[in-house]
Amino acid sequence: MVPAELDNEFVSILLSQDNESARSALIQEIRIKFEKIARYKSVHANDIDDVVNSGLEKLVFKLPVFNGKGPLNNWAAVLFGNHCTDYFRQRARHSQIFSHASAHPSGVVDGREFDFDSFPGSALDPEKCAVDRERLDAVLVVIDTVISETASLRRNPGRDAEIARLGLKELLEPLEILEKLTSEFPKLSLNAIRIVLHEFRVCLRLVTEDNSNGR
Repeated sequence: MVPAELDNEFVSILLSQDNESARSALIQEIRIKFEKIARYKSVHANDIDDVVNSGLEKLVFKLPVFNGKGPLNNWAAVLFGNHCTDYFRQRARHSQIFSHASAHPSGVVDGREFDFDSFPGSALDPEKCAVDRERLDAVLVVIDTVISETASLRRNPGRDAEIARLGLKELLEPLEILEKLTSEFPKLSLNAIRIVLHEFRVCLRLVTEDNSNGR
């Protein structure tokens, strides 16, 4: 069987639900390759499973548009490499979250500079990388709590929580949020998004100020 025919067979197996054993075996083989790529690209060890799993989901989702665009193995490697780049870009965005909230849930203000150069990946200082990761996770917990508690009091809790998540955690611009949510919420406007983000940021600032004052 020529490589192109073999690739088409692999695509059929991955998209089919009829031969689960063959599909599972093939996914496991791809998983191993993706894990090697993730390590090579210095994805943080604690994040490899999540990055690989979401990469596999993206691969299966994108398979219908493969259409024999070169060897499947190379196409999948490029797709997952781009997925890893998105991972680092998201983490870079998360480092900016410290400009929105700089207090730990315990109420202790953390004034240290967040060193993104050591996070994540093959950090020169693994201890510092772990500390930065812990600080980031702590801030994300505060943001999640604010989003959950604030959204529950609003007229459109589901919509506003998603706007806040995209704006405060993913740090998307209002126009990007509108593009993502317009199909789900057709009546959503750019001005409404700006208002929601402003109100959630005010709540977040009040919470972090309370924490920093030890209340």
